[in-house]
Amino acid sequence: MSIPTAWPQLWLPPGAMGWVLPHFAEVSLAQIVLFTAIGLVVGSFLNVLIYRLPLMILQVEEAEPATFNLNTPRSHCPHCQHTLHWYELIPLLSYALSLGRCRHCHSPISIRYPLVEILTAVLFWLCLLKFGFGWPALLGGFFCATLLALAWIDAETFLLPDALTQALLW
Repeated sequence: MSIPTAWPQLWLPPGAMGWVLPHFAEVSLAQIVLFTAIGLVVGSFLNVLIYRLPLMILQVEEAEPATFNLNTPRSHCPHCQHTLHWYELIPLLSYALSLGRCRHCHSPISIRYPLVEILTAVLFWLCLLKFGFGWPALLGGFFCATLLALAWIDAETFLLPDALTQALLW
């Protein structure tokens, strides 16, 4: 009895099924570092989106005056409300140097912040390996980052902001 060819042959190694990263050999270390840095910066911005977009949606529904948006107020400690300086906003490095605590009130900072930054950097890195260095990899990274933000917001609040879902239509 023969196996139908329409079914995927799951017993084959991943490369035989097309699960390969075709541009892996063409990517240089400098390109990997560049895409990782872009991913970390985008991940830092995703943390702002994940925290503020649901609150902005709920403020509009409750007809309260807007107390903040994505731009204002500046990033601050959620516990003591201390405004963070530029050197406290470096993705991943600031969290590691402060040992996951606020430098002013010493309250613990959620592990979500470095986790989102690392996941975004990995997604950008994988897009680079899949598409090679260029616009397709960069756009794929932004697409994956938007999906990550939507998934995180949905998991925490059961909301899917139109600002993100409608942007994916393009």
